[in-house]
This record gives sequence, C-alpha cells and structure tokens, in this order.
Amino acid sequence: MKKLLITSILAFISLFTFGQTNKIEIGIEGGSLVSMVRGKNLTENGQKPRFGYASGVNIQYNFTKTISIKTGVIYEQRLAENKSEPFEITDFIGNDIVISNYVTSYDFKYLNIPLLFRANFGNNKLGYFVNLGPYAAILLNHKITDNYQGEIPETKDGIKNVEWGMSTGLGINYKLNEKLKLSFELRNNYGVSNVLKDNLYDTYGNLFSNTINGLLGVSYSM
Repeated sequence: MKKLLITSILAFISLFTFGQTNKIEIGIEGGSLVSMVRGKNLTENGQKPRFGYASGVNIQYNFTKTISIKTGVIYEQRLAENKSEPFEITDFIGNDIVISNYVTSYDFKYLNIPLLFRANFGNNKLGYFVNLGPYAAILLNHKITDNYQGEIPETKDGIKNVEWGMSTGLGINYKLNEKLKLSFELRNNYGVSNVLKDNLYDTYGNLFSNTINGLLGVSYSM
C-alpha cells in the first residue's frame, strides 16, 4: 500500500503540473467525526465512540466530468473509549481483586493524507460523488489513559508513527458559480494497519482505528 500511495501521488503531481484550465480544483473542508477502535483484546459491547473534529485542504484533478482524483492533508482528532470485561488481579499483598469497571480512553491526533479516486454524477448545478482510495495518517501526538492510573506509562512510546487504511465516501456538491462549489461528504476511514508497536503487542494485542467524518467543504476551480 505504501508503494501504491507514493506512486499515485507522484502521478497526481505530474498531472497538476501539466493541468489545463478548470481541470484543477483547490479547496478547504472541515467538520466533525465519530471514531472508535478495534482490536482482538477489546470487547465489542464495551465500545463507546466519541466525537472529534477534522479540518484540512485538498486538491482535485478532473480527468473528465465523471472521473477525478483527489488528495490533501486533513488534521483529525480521534477519540474513543472501551470498557473491558471484568477481570481479576492480585494486589501487592496477595489479595485477588475483581476489576469490573475498567475503562480505557484513546486520544489520537493525526495528519491524514488520502488519495481518492472519485466518480461524479448529476447535472451542472447539483452533483453527487463517491470516493474510494488509500490513506496514510501521520501521528502528531497521542494519549491513552485508564480510570485507575491516568496515562498508561508503557503506551507513551508504543504507537507507530504512520497508520495505513482505506477511505470510502459519498457526498453532494452544489455549484455556486463557474468557479465556486459547496460540498458535503460522509467519509469512512477504515484503518488496516496495527497502530501499536511490537513491544505492546503481547499485552494489548492489536489496535485498529475507524472514523466516520462529516465534511463540509468549499472548492475553487482554477
């Protein structure tokens, strides 16, 4: 996936360099997102998705009225919680204690770089679109905490710097004039790479992200 993303971005830059008038659109977008985490040691019933936010800039090249390619940089705040099944521990004097309300909270901040292939439909004024493509998300900072000790010490340096995933989306756009468009998109970012480093795997298993973004945008045709 890394090679595909890098090769496609280089091809996109080449297209931009030799682009024609009105083939290129630049824009800004932002909105809220709902995020959750997945993993073999996480309980499905204990999931509590939480709201975060996203904002960024993008550029789109239109091959035809129907087919486009789009990339950009989006700042994402991803928040999630998971409540574990009850488990037993032994305290420092040898007593067995049942923990029944253990909650882990996740706070990740990423720069998401998608490469989206877009199909456009509709008329000249009101259009619809679907997106599909890979993304790379660069970790800016993170914090993993629980309701017993606060920040979990071993997780401070236990998260990989880059996450890989797939994006799918559908949306609508409205043409204000020959140059400006408004758009709204629902985009699902499905992480396919484990975000935990090897030193945390034995304790925590694997950890994957999933976010659904609601993005309001405006674009300008060059």
